[in-house]
Amino acid sequence: MVEAPRDPMEPPRFKINNKIPAAPPSPPAPVLHSPPRKVSVKEQLEWKIPPCISNWKNPKGYTIPLDKRLACDGRGLQDTLINDNFAKFAESLYIADRKAREAVEMRSQLENRLAQKEKEQKEENLVKLAQKAREERTVFKKQEFATEEEAERDNLRLERHKDRERQRRIAKSGTEKRTAFEREKERDISEKVALGKPAVKPSDDALFDQRLFNQSRVLLLV
Repeated sequence: MVEAPRDPMEPPRFKINNKIPAAPPSPPAPVLHSPPRKVSVKEQLEWKIPPCISNWKNPKGYTIPLDKRLACDGRGLQDTLINDNFAKFAESLYIADRKAREAVEMRSQLENRLAQKEKEQKEENLVKLAQKAREERTVFKKQEFATEEEAERDNLRLERHKDRERQRRIAKSGTEKRTAFEREKERDISEKVALGKPAVKPSDDALFDQRLFNQSRVLLLV
């Protein structure tokens, strides 16, 4: 067996420097007092401190009446003097308050006038807009009426053109076709129903005389 090597710089593993309590100190120095003696009456009176002086109660603790307090105070023996600047100050405050009220009233009246003027201007603008819309609506109605009349004239012109084309084709066709067409045209509705032919819806030209429409249109245009 060999002893393990030890590091010479290693600190000690166990605490060996336990502190030993110190010895008791020397006794305190004695405080020397003079022997007690009896306090005389004079010293007692000197050490007596009077209580706080109150305007409400006397030294015995009783409440002082109000009239006696005022009489002791001596307020009624002095004349009250009021500086003239107090009156000037009050008058200045009154004038400033009156001017401020007048300024507020004038400002309120000005705001009311401006609001009334703005309201009238808005109403005038609305009236102008309504008048303009009314005029535009009238012009649009006139244009629409003219457009409807033009469309009606175009339709009549187209129908007449179709009639002329039909008459031209009939004239060019043979005599048999023309006779059959005229016979079909002269047939009664009951005969067409009996023969099983489709019913032809009568046109406006067959129901009404177009010359009346032309005359009325001329009257309207005039």
